[in-house]
Amino acid sequence: MAFAVVVDVPPMAAATTARAIATCNAALGPDQCVLSGASSGGDARWYAVVRFEDDGAAKLSVELFRGDRGGSRVASSELEFKERDSPEERWASVGVVVAALVLAQPLDRERVEDEPQTIPTTAVPVASAGSKPSVRSAPWLRLDLGLTVGSEVRSTPLRFGPLMRVGLSFASLPVFAFASGAYTIRASGSTDLTWLTGSMGAGAQMSFAHERAALAVRAELVLETLSIQATEGERSESARRTRIGPRLGLDLSGYWAKNWALVVGAEAGVLGPRVVIEVSGHTEELPPFAWGLLSAVRYDFR
Repeated sequence: MAFAVVVDVPPMAAATTARAIATCNAALGPDQCVLSGASSGGDARWYAVVRFEDDGAAKLSVELFRGDRGGSRVASSELEFKERDSPEERWASVGVVVAALVLAQPLDRERVEDEPQTIPTTAVPVASAGSKPSVRSAPWLRLDLGLTVGSEVRSTPLRFGPLMRVGLSFASLPVFAFASGAYTIRASGSTDLTWLTGSMGAGAQMSFAHERAALAVRAELVLETLSIQATEGERSESARRTRIGPRLGLDLSGYWAKNWALVVGAEAGVLGPRVVIEVSGHTEELPPFAWGLLSAVRYDFR
């Protein structure tokens, strides 16, 4: 059986190049793509040459020749990746693009239409010639776990506690959506205050430093329940108030691994109504304006 394509790639680990051959065969059919040197050049209809660009593996180019490397060049494509993309992801895309260039040629398009049984039932999405496919086309979840501190009143102890935030990021757009929850406490003499805070919102981010850092602006709607526990001698009283309002935030994230990042941020909101606390003749008012700082570790599920 004659091979459809011979793929000529730079020297690298066999497992890495195998991804390119696997995705190429997934699109064209079993045993239609082989590495250069694995079969005689005379058996091939097409000869695909893969090259590194000047900046290394971040950019690859694919050229398709008829018959062998000395034949006429019929198509070409360029692939550009982000630094966090693994070699396996990059070379899986190489195989898809090689298959796309072959299927774009009239002879092989007719061959595939005449023999539909050679196409696997779970087809790999094929990019058209000349396009730059995105390795991550689907949205992914991200999880932030950390601590938050803040206050409403100057010269009072800060409230602090754990924070959790779940977000949804999109590969094709610099936007995200999220929901968060925090539990913070403040102990001040005979009065204990605890806050249970939940929010939902969205934001936009700008990446820099070769996609290893990002600055994000977010807006959210906050619903907060304040619990008040006052104790004097053997007497104890408690109350609960609920506040709601908008909050704006600014986050800076930096990745030290593919899916792991450190996040720091600042936020400020206006929550209403105001809360007045009276204990033993002492009055304290929590105004609507509140600010906070946060620090968290992020994991991207992609």
